[in-house]
Amino acid sequence: MKKSGILLLSFCFLLLMSCAKKEEVNPTSEPDIEVPTSPVTVEPGGDYVIKGSNFSETETYIVKFNEVKAEIVKIAKTELTVAIPEGITSGDITLEHNGKVKTVGSYTVSTEPKIETLASTATLKSGEDFTITGSNFIETETYSVAFNGVKAEIVSITKTELKVKVPSNITSGDITLEHDGKVFTVGSFKVASSSVYIFQYDSDVRKLAEINLETGELSYITESIDFGFNTRGIVYNKVNDEFIGFDFENYQKPFIIRIKPDGTTSGKVYIKDTFLNSGTGNFDDLVVDDNGKVYIFQYDSNVKKLAEINLETGDLTYITNSIDYGTNTRGMVYSKARNEFIGFDFDSNSKPFVIKIKPDGTTSEKVYIKDAFLSSGTGNFDDLVIDNNGKVYIFQYDSNVKKLAEINVDTGDLTYITGSIDYGTNTRGMVFSEINNEFIGFDFDTNFKAFFVRIKPDGTTSEKVYIKGTGGNFSDLVIREVQ
Repeated sequence: MKKSGILLLSFCFLLLMSCAKKEEVNPTSEPDIEVPTSPVTVEPGGDYVIKGSNFSETETYIVKFNEVKAEIVKIAKTELTVAIPEGITSGDITLEHNGKVKTVGSYTVSTEPKIETLASTATLKSGEDFTITGSNFIETETYSVAFNGVKAEIVSITKTELKVKVPSNITSGDITLEHDGKVFTVGSFKVASSSVYIFQYDSDVRKLAEINLETGELSYITESIDFGFNTRGIVYNKVNDEFIGFDFENYQKPFIIRIKPDGTTSGKVYIKDTFLNSGTGNFDDLVVDDNGKVYIFQYDSNVKKLAEINLETGDLTYITNSIDYGTNTRGMVYSKARNEFIGFDFDSNSKPFVIKIKPDGTTSEKVYIKDAFLSSGTGNFDDLVIDNNGKVYIFQYDSNVKKLAEINVDTGDLTYITGSIDYGTNTRGMVFSEINNEFIGFDFDTNFKAFFVRIKPDGTTSEKVYIKGTGGNFSDLVIREVQ
């Protein structure tokens, strides 16, 4: 009996030892790799997936691309994902596990860029930078970028961006990138353009003309039209891509005309008699808002209201009550930033002020220009203008000033942005170009020769550029910008 117990204990001990030895020598199963039958093309910085089975998150794997170690991104049972390292050359992909190294494929390095195409048509102007985004751009590679066939200068190359300079003399079309004989279409573009116009109303001309801002030459866009005797301004309506002008027939009957950029001109649309006194009326300060609605200020003694003009019928819709404005105005502008109209006028004591009018007709109190900027309580001002940031400016042409000034429309303070310049004697308006970031003003010198000047927001002012050709009656400076 004692002998049997000893035998049983010996058997149990051997059984335990056997089990322990089994667990000790049972190695973890090696992954079974699916090896590609031909070299794959890889892009440094991208991911590469090794497919197979029996991968385990608890195991350690080392993957190399031609001896360059890759970072493990993710491990699943059937996939091992790694980040393809930078700076590699073509060669083999190896996987090391438990000291064993296997070749799991071969590869070549792709030099072809991946392009992110534009979601919509880009608006561009010559001289600005344009960035093509994507991946796998390489500084040592050669790329050719063209804008509708016009080759661009390469500015810089990073892995994810290719920056070029938009060339001159381009027309709207496609942006293309060529690499190793392969052409990619990046997207389409249109050209941002800024054109400044003036109406010439000499008896033998009477045409709207585009001004060449470099040379002073005029390009007439209309035939001779019955407009220009006693105008109240021309505005550009970007919504309908047309100019709208306000004038009086025989100095009496007010009307509007509409002019397309190709010169097509509408018939006169007369302001309805319902809104006039004895067939005429006093109007000033033609202005257009950001939605293409056109307004005029009527300053008859019994009206004195801002009115929206129905361009089809000549009806007026007054948006304000009667207000103390309109006696001697210097223009009205619309501020998109503040969603309001700003007008500049002088009161009965010749004191200059601004008012602000909301589209619902809410009108501010007068904000007077501070006495510190005036001579004997008054001053000479013209050419109210607004920039793309909603800043409002006026030109002060007192003999001891002659400067362009930004108006604080809440306090009446002026901040002069130019030195004293030879401008302001007999102006025909000033406009602001968002595309070129400059003001353009039109005036006549002491010999009645027409010229314009260009002023940057930092105050830098060009020389006078004189208008070429004959004739000398001009009015209604206006700008058309497409972007």
